[in-house]
Amino acid sequence: MKLLTFLGLAAALSLLPACGVGGVLAASAGGGGGGGSSKAAPPPPTVTVSLPDGDEGANLVSFNVRLADPRIDTANRDPRVRIFAEFQPLNGVGEPVGDFRPMTEARIAASEGTRDLELSSEHSFVWNSIVDLGAYIGGVRFRFSAQYEDAEGIRRKFVAFTGDLKIDNRLAGTLLGGRARADSDLDTFPIDLRPDGDGFLVACLGANIVERVGSTGRVDRVVGLGVPGSIPPGGQAPGVARLPLLFGLDQDLAGNLYTTHNESIVLTNRGATSILFGLLDELGAAVPDSTVVLARTAATVVGLVRITSSVSNQLGPPLSSARAMRRHPTGALLLVNLGAQVLAINPQDPSSLASTPIVLGGVSVAPGEVKTIVGGGASTSDGVIGTDAALADVNSLAVGPDGEIYACERTGGRVVVYNAGAAAITVGGAAVAPGTVRTVAGGVAVDPDATHGDGGPPTSANLLRPSGIDVSAQRVLFIADTNHLLVRAANLGTATVTFAETAVAPSTIETVVGGGSGGIGSPALGVALQIPNNVTIDANGNLLIADGHRVLFVNGTTATVSSYGATAGAGRVAEVYDATDRGGLLLVEPRAVLAATPETVYFTDRSSVRVMNLAQVPLVFGGAAADPGDSAIVGGGAVAGFAGDGGPGRGSAFSGPSALATEGPFLVYVADTDNHRVRVLNTDDPRLGPTAAHTALGVSIPAGNVDTVVGGAAGPLPADGDGLAPRSANLASPQGLAVSNAGLLFVADTGHHRIRCVNPGPGDVTVAGVVVAAGTIRTVVGGGVPGFSPDGSGPWLVDSPTALAVDRDLLYFADSGNARIRVLNISAAAVTLSNLTVLPGEVLTICGNGTRGNAGDFGLGVDAQIDTPRGFALQTLNGERAALYFADGPQHVVRMLNLSSDTDLVGALDASGGVAITVPDSSIVSLAGGPNAPDFPNSPGFDGDGQDAQSMRFSQPWGVAVTTFGGVPANFFVADSRNQRLRRFGAPPLVAP
Repeated sequence: MKLLTFLGLAAALSLLPACGVGGVLAASAGGGGGGGSSKAAPPPPTVTVSLPDGDEGANLVSFNVRLADPRIDTANRDPRVRIFAEFQPLNGVGEPVGDFRPMTEARIAASEGTRDLELSSEHSFVWNSIVDLGAYIGGVRFRFSAQYEDAEGIRRKFVAFTGDLKIDNRLAGTLLGGRARADSDLDTFPIDLRPDGDGFLVACLGANIVERVGSTGRVDRVVGLGVPGSIPPGGQAPGVARLPLLFGLDQDLAGNLYTTHNESIVLTNRGATSILFGLLDELGAAVPDSTVVLARTAATVVGLVRITSSVSNQLGPPLSSARAMRRHPTGALLLVNLGAQVLAINPQDPSSLASTPIVLGGVSVAPGEVKTIVGGGASTSDGVIGTDAALADVNSLAVGPDGEIYACERTGGRVVVYNAGAAAITVGGAAVAPGTVRTVAGGVAVDPDATHGDGGPPTSANLLRPSGIDVSAQRVLFIADTNHLLVRAANLGTATVTFAETAVAPSTIETVVGGGSGGIGSPALGVALQIPNNVTIDANGNLLIADGHRVLFVNGTTATVSSYGATAGAGRVAEVYDATDRGGLLLVEPRAVLAATPETVYFTDRSSVRVMNLAQVPLVFGGAAADPGDSAIVGGGAVAGFAGDGGPGRGSAFSGPSALATEGPFLVYVADTDNHRVRVLNTDDPRLGPTAAHTALGVSIPAGNVDTVVGGAAGPLPADGDGLAPRSANLASPQGLAVSNAGLLFVADTGHHRIRCVNPGPGDVTVAGVVVAAGTIRTVVGGGVPGFSPDGSGPWLVDSPTALAVDRDLLYFADSGNARIRVLNISAAAVTLSNLTVLPGEVLTICGNGTRGNAGDFGLGVDAQIDTPRGFALQTLNGERAALYFADGPQHVVRMLNLSSDTDLVGALDASGGVAITVPDSSIVSLAGGPNAPDFPNSPGFDGDGQDAQSMRFSQPWGVAVTTFGGVPANFFVADSRNQRLRRFGAPPLVAP
């Protein structure tokens, strides 16, 4: 069949003004049909393109494309349409620069631009300007072409849309963090809550994570990467654990976490020593199935453990629909199985003579044994023995003040109590004998009465699919009455209790939260609940509600309370957790940034090492794939810790990694600060097998793996291990790294107040007069105690060195405790920079006068005030050192020091491409942050996205890096640590003005 590949242009279109303002344009095209068909060709569809609203400095630009044409018989002709997106840069006067080229990161939701698109539906393109434009300033012309084909093989290709948009890559933007991440799926919501000291734990279904909310509202991940999966045998670091579907949680007195999943229980050991979870085999024989859970490790202890895709191992009895879990004061672990049985597990070591049975309501549970204590019977009557009782669809458990166990049936709308003690107790005015079951709330038919039984006996109340319960020390039973959108309180004690201004008399039930139309800040009875899924009572007796995608705090007292970062008046409601954006790994306190190549930027945060791909094609880093403009995790996870040496980096744990350096294309050195060591990630492709292993400081590291190369030895050591092999040395919170052209690794041993050199060999080297033997580590600056030595010959004392950089002649270091930036001449000749000369083997201050502050812009660097530089980026011009950039965290600024002795440099351009900032030779200028008022300290803040760099505001910026595009400086990256963002702006061009 003869095909016609192009049949004319779209109808004439008006171009949008180049000002970044969104608009909507539509186009359609006619034309002849393809040869070989006896049917007349229908017209192609209408294509409507919506250009984005938003600023011209956006990194991601979204286009909505809608296809529609009522004239096409979609039932009979089966039309198919594909959209192709291209862009063409424009110069300052709107003239094209080069040809149209594909939008690298253009993608259509659910089709990736390759599948057929539906008519009468909307498809989104997302374009990443930073990948394609570099530092380009000016307009961009977008062209959308469409290819239409019907069932008869008739094809048309036509230009559907052409329009201009202003894009200015000088301007600031957030690349990752804040809201610049994908939203969680709709099924991510809090499913269970437990108090944890002055904070609380929250389990999120969907994201399959457990997080802790502290007293100030700070959220920390406890376990879970945010990607569903299973934990391999032997366990893994909590921050990289891919948890199965998550339903419940609780913890023991030591703070170790237990989570229940559909077919398993996972124990997360949050301590520093191993835990043995005692368990007999599934037949109950005296054969241990016990699991040792290593320190700071998550492991499956009951249920199904996946070994391979086709083989599995069963620990203990099979579990199914394990929807709830609570830890009993006796040490027993309680959970629901099949929705019909309450099981008790005695996790003591079955092989230890010190272990003893646990007795619950007369049922003895031996060490390592699993027994049913409630359910499995046929009776729904009160007073029956626990195992004679019939339960159905139990989804929540609670433990009362006398150790009694409450179980909530969802579809039955009923709560029952089991007396797990040895003596009778009174619950809701009725006696409950040991080992027996009694209904204490609900269980009645649906009642149209609007009160649902409020004011009457709890057993006469109507509960509509309740989802969670908890019991206070006064034996008040709080119930998440889910489908009624209420929280009810059944007073099962002997005295009237007032909660959130609602009095609940003994043996009655009342609504205490919900039923109104108000929002956050409303009185408890005036708030409109979304989907109350669970409740828990915190350490102060107030109530936490898992409500839809959020957690609400209800102040049940008569005084204003501030907790979890929010304030609630007497009887009022505050929001203390938001489950949106919880899927995946959040960016938390980013630190180091390193531009390894023009297309590769590595960065760290509190618990992970990541990489951003700025190439125009997908790339693989140590087994982690990243599309153009996207980032991937190459080491660590969501929880700080130490694990994984000798294994895959993506299964490891880091704690506060604060500096990065590279050697060659694949070795990434990481200062794992809080683990007091330097580790190396091999980012070569593991699919290449043994040939992709690389050696770092004598340690062979397979592709994708991580290992320690410096530090890790127990201290104290004489001179912290100088003269020993690097892994036999002791480091203290290292915060700076640099690798020289000769392969020497320099380490800022911050807590030891030293700068140390590691010589991989094969021969000895001399660094500024210090001999470093092959295969050893030695101090080259510092004496092991904080102090200050004047410039000149050594030995020198320094105070808390942090950032490092190195070139062929000089080692740059931040003498942070002394508020200075200094250099050590490691060459054999005198070196001049910034009109200062440093002799071989000497130290020289090049920035900072020793007084902490942020002053001296446009003056000499040595006269300026600086504070605590955390990250360096060294840039050259025509092969010569030109500028040193640094982030001054406590001053919330990013500054540039001109290293030239006779050349002024351009620090920033304006919108027309003219010079906006000139940095005189030897001088210092603040590129971003501020407002830098004289004698007025900068305050932390967040601002400036979509504006010029000088309008940016930071909170404790840490690392900085500069990338190139086409051989010229393009993008400046900043780890805006306390704002939880990785940000960028156009890099200083470093050309003479």
